[in-house]
Amino acid sequence: MNMALSVSYDASTRITSALLIGLNDEQQGFIDEQVSTLSNSSFHPLLLPTLLMCHYEFRLHNKVQQLYGDVVSIETLTGQTSMPSPELNDASLEVDLGDRALTRRVLGIAQVAIPAESETQALIQGIALIRQGLEVIDRLDRNQPALSQYPVEEIAHTAAELLNYYLDCCDARANIALSDFEFLSKRADVLMNAVSQGDKSPYPPD
Repeated sequence: MNMALSVSYDASTRITSALLIGLNDEQQGFIDEQVSTLSNSSFHPLLLPTLLMCHYEFRLHNKVQQLYGDVVSIETLTGQTSMPSPELNDASLEVDLGDRALTRRVLGIAQVAIPAESETQALIQGIALIRQGLEVIDRLDRNQPALSQYPVEEIAHTAAELLNYYLDCCDARANIALSDFEFLSKRADVLMNAVSQGDKSPYPPD
């Protein structure tokens, strides 16, 4: 997600202006759909940061699923598990890739999982910062007496509640992803030791 976002908010009019660049087609479609669906909350200055956080968390979870599949495949090929990977057929199991190829595969898992831990920690910190921002925006809105008589006050409160709900879900899933990446990093270490020591299977022959 190589993008830039600039947001300005006029509390006296509750008008938000934002410039978001660097989206690919998939990300643009996600943002357009969400903003259209959440039209009653589109004025809120923290809507886009919240949506981007949720989208990034979704991408991290996809990365977790991919790495889990890679781990199970390698464990199957090296005989580290008696539960074969559903992605491998009988012919694949009979092919000896060699230690070098297996080492590259295990290194690939570690190279993705370890940085992903830091990315997920940064995501969790970003969620906490947006929560603080929601409190600041709420105080700004309450200090605008000229607007307090209009129904938009209630709409602003509802928008903040909705964004908090999104952040709650995102935060919970991000913490799960963090645990998954930590596990995957440790599992990659175990696999690396097994491959380097030539320990192809911990199970006795039939």
